[in-house]
Amino acid sequence: NHNNGQQQLSQALDTTIHQQSKPVTDPEFFGALSDTQLVQAAATAKIIPRQVQIVMELYKLQQLQEYLHFTTNNSASHKQELEKRFRLMVKKRLNKEHREDLSRFRTKAEKQAFLEQEFQKCLAGYNEILAPKNNNQKKTS
Repeated sequence: NHNNGQQQLSQALDTTIHQQSKPVTDPEFFGALSDTQLVQAAATAKIIPRQVQIVMELYKLQQLQEYLHFTTNNSASHKQELEKRFRLMVKKRLNKEHREDLSRFRTKAEKQAFLEQEFQKCLAGYNEILAPKNNNQKKTS
């Protein structure tokens, strides 16, 4: 049943998010889920752990964007620090996912450039998903 599956997914993700609920400014907010948490949430939601992790990254990016939008006293360095924490969290996942690809590179700089490129693709996709619906529709004149 499709609705039952959606309910299970929603419940699993809500539980996982609730367990992770910390303020954006808490350094632990951008910590990755443990493998056990990923597997448990994935089993409950009947999706793969990577999908749970991506949903969590989307959630955390949305929380970060809202925090930065609604908190007016952010210094540039504070904003950069929070964005850096998010970037490192995602790159940690990308590093695991692309371990084989990364082994082809000889230097640390090449590996970092590859990960940055993958991160930018990922971030662009996330921003597209999180963008308000009216921004996704093409304007007609």
